[in-house]
Amino acid sequence: MPQDGSDFTESRGSYQDINEIKNNYRGPDVPSEIQEGMEHSRSTDDRLIHRTSAEQNYLIFQGDILCMDNEMLVMDNEVLVWLPV
Repeated sequence: MPQDGSDFTESRGSYQDINEIKNNYRGPDVPSEIQEGMEHSRSTDDRLIHRTSAEQNYLIFQGDILCMDNEMLVMDNEVLVWLPV
């Protein structure tokens, strides 16, 4: 398996299929064949989505944690984050 993020050139399966998995199923819509535990990289806004065992998709937050006076800001037991636009 390439360690530098480069595409596969050969494999036991189709290199197109392996590269789709490596690229986290990059595209505008969540693929219908996505399985539990897989991630999808949405090309429309660069957000990551995780498929759970309950057949639900959860957004993986990639924001910066908000801090004030070196303390994390929390509201209703949730850490506040600054999300990229």
